[in-house]
Amino acid sequence: ADRMDSASDEINGFRMERVRQVVFKHLKSPSLRPDMLCKMVGMSRSALYRLFEHSGGVARYIQRQRLLHAYAMLSDPLNRTPILVIGEELCFADPSSFSRAFRHEFGCSPKDVRLGASRGSSIAPMGRPCQTLDIACFGDFLRQPNSPCC
Repeated sequence: ADRMDSASDEINGFRMERVRQVVFKHLKSPSLRPDMLCKMVGMSRSALYRLFEHSGGVARYIQRQRLLHAYAMLSDPLNRTPILVIGEELCFADPSSFSRAFRHEFGCSPKDVRLGASRGSSIAPMGRPCQTLDIACFGDFLRQPNSPCC
C-alpha cells in the first residue's frame, strides 16, 4: 500500500508538471480550456479534474496562471504593453473583466501595479493564505510547485 501511494504521488507530480508546461506554452491561446487541455496532455477529463481539485479546478488554475503572467508583465518597468493589450493577449473577454479578475486575485488594479513598477516600488499582492509562502521574489512564487492556489 505504501508503494502504491508513493507511486501515485510521483505519477501525479509528473502529470501536474506536464499540464503546467502545456498551460504555460498555450497561455495566450483562447482554445486553452479544460477539454482542449485533456487532449493536449492525453488525460481523461475526470483525471484532469481530480488533479486540480485542490486548487479550485482546471479553469481556475488556467485563469490564475494568466493573471500571474499579467502581474509579471505589469511589474516589469521595461514592459510598455498597454494594459488593454495584456488583457486581450491573455484571453480576457474585455478590459473590465480583466481588471475585475485581476483586482479580485491580487487586491489591486492592473494600473496600480503598472504605476508602482514605473515608480520603482512594487505593489505586493493582497495577503491571502496562498501568498504567505516563504518566497524571496515573485519569480519564486510563480515556480511554487505545491502552492494550494496555483
